[in-house]
Amino acid sequence: MRSIDYSANEDLYEYEEYDWDTIKPNETGINDDRMRLPTRYDIAKFYKRFRRYNKYGKREEGKWTKKKQADLIDFSDDFEWQITYKFNDHLRIPTTPTGNTYGGSYVTLRRLYLILCERLNGGKFFIDEYFNDVYPYTIKDDVDARLESLKDNIMAGFIETAEDFGVRVTKKGMVYKADRKKRGLKKVLNDYSAKAEAWEISEGKEIADMIKEHIAGCLESGQIPLEIEYNKPRTNWLRERYGLPEEPRFYATGQLINNLVLFIRIRGKGEWRKPTRILG
Repeated sequence: MRSIDYSANEDLYEYEEYDWDTIKPNETGINDDRMRLPTRYDIAKFYKRFRRYNKYGKREEGKWTKKKQADLIDFSDDFEWQITYKFNDHLRIPTTPTGNTYGGSYVTLRRLYLILCERLNGGKFFIDEYFNDVYPYTIKDDVDARLESLKDNIMAGFIETAEDFGVRVTKKGMVYKADRKKRGLKKVLNDYSAKAEAWEISEGKEIADMIKEHIAGCLESGQIPLEIEYNKPRTNWLRERYGLPEEPRFYATGQLINNLVLFIRIRGKGEWRKPTRILG
């Protein structure tokens, strides 16, 4: 499975290019001389930061670079994977339960993520930090069990498909030698590949929903490690005054994390997933 490159700069709204919540609109510098907003964040990449000028004489903060194999999360031995995410471009609703305004009125949720990561989390993307420091020790076993079940279902589905076309298959998914030249075999292989891919797409979506729910709970409970140790006293005072909890630090109204869009692409790898293996 070839990974899709989502590192291109996202198109910005005018109120993302300029900060309209200041007295005089200031340039935010997104996708210019500050942090870049990609089409999607890819947890298999990191943002390599520069402090120099490029060949065009323009300051450049960094670029998205593939992580080394040793730095990737151990997602699955039986499946190739690509995990990407983004935040919606909706404007954050600044009105609190008390009717007061908390935060800027012209801040999109995807820009808010950049602000939190760049200004308050030492440049670290806390969704990536979840996959590095939380996921492996919490729900990874549950995800592994689902993937193992998916693998079993795909193999069982192949055997069932082969039988429907009158092609005899062993319990390990190998076609009997006498049936390897049957006309229906090519149809079996094509049908198997299409069904397997459909199952992988469906399961990838369900796993993404499962992990997103877990990320939201971990952010709300403070399980995701953050660089900022505590909010400023004025922040806590404002939160209390406007009917919001003081903790956790990056969770106030829940709008940001509720607008996380998580994508998981998986495809079986190894001999078990290759249709050609059944020919022996």
